[in-house]
Amino acid sequence: MRVSMVVPYYGRLPKWFPLFLKSAGRNEGVQFFIVTDQKVPLPLPPNVCHVPVALAEIERRVRNAVSRDFRLSCGYKLCDVRPFYGIVFEELFRDSQFWGYCDLDLVFGDLAPLLNSGRLEEADFYSADAPDPVVGTFCLYRNTERMNFFGRSIPEYIRRLNSPEYESLDEKELTKALAQASDIRQIRADKLAESQLSISADGRMVGRVLDVVGDPNEFYWADGHTFVGSSGRQPQEVMYLHFIGLKRSYHWAAYDPAREYTEFGFSAAGFQPWKTPPTRAAATRLKARALTLRSLSWGRAQVARRLSTSFRHKLKSWF
Repeated sequence: MRVSMVVPYYGRLPKWFPLFLKSAGRNEGVQFFIVTDQKVPLPLPPNVCHVPVALAEIERRVRNAVSRDFRLSCGYKLCDVRPFYGIVFEELFRDSQFWGYCDLDLVFGDLAPLLNSGRLEEADFYSADAPDPVVGTFCLYRNTERMNFFGRSIPEYIRRLNSPEYESLDEKELTKALAQASDIRQIRADKLAESQLSISADGRMVGRVLDVVGDPNEFYWADGHTFVGSSGRQPQEVMYLHFIGLKRSYHWAAYDPAREYTEFGFSAAGFQPWKTPPTRAAATRLKARALTLRSLSWGRAQVARRLSTSFRHKLKSWF
């Protein structure tokens, strides 16, 4: 089964991009297309391809394929375009049975339990959580005319796509449209090994993750696999870790892009170059840093709530 993922990204590539590439490269069953106007670090894994495309060209493609009045108010608005990637990036998916998209603020574990299980053989759409809503961080669409044009089934998609604000076409509105499409064979994560896990700025889980037990206090990547650790229980494997709340520069103070990591973890203190603190002193420092960064993240969140989505993402691109 050939699966292709497209990852458009505009603005300076994040510091953790080498980790994303490393985790993507471990999943040889998926072809990744990084669509950006930025230079990417070389060499790339064999299953990762850089597709140099200017942002203005993306805007032109969306106008031609979906809405002639479309304008990109900010890079984040591309999330609303995701359900239409099957026609916007048609040439990238010609030889694929499935096409999809993912975020860059994640590291993949092992995708094989999903891709090799046979479950996709009878599916038209897959999302990496259950039951609802659709998660925009990882979705797969069967490469058929029905699914490639399914975005047009979203109510008022033209008005919402043309809005300068993010309208959640890739998550909330797509979820609603799929619920009304009885002919679409859709599946969601059936077990942890094919589920996403999102981490907040507090170092805790965000949203529902199927079958996670106990009190999770440890999230880590080790030798191509991603895990959540719960107090008093064996670590449980998940499909990927989405560090949605841990993207500020101060969360990545301990990360060295030039270093090769065989394992690393995440907590409220941000990236850590090991699964668990190697010494008692390191554990104490980690807890103190986590407490400080939680307070800082809380303050930023109070300010962010007073700003529009588009303005918040413009600020991120400026700073």
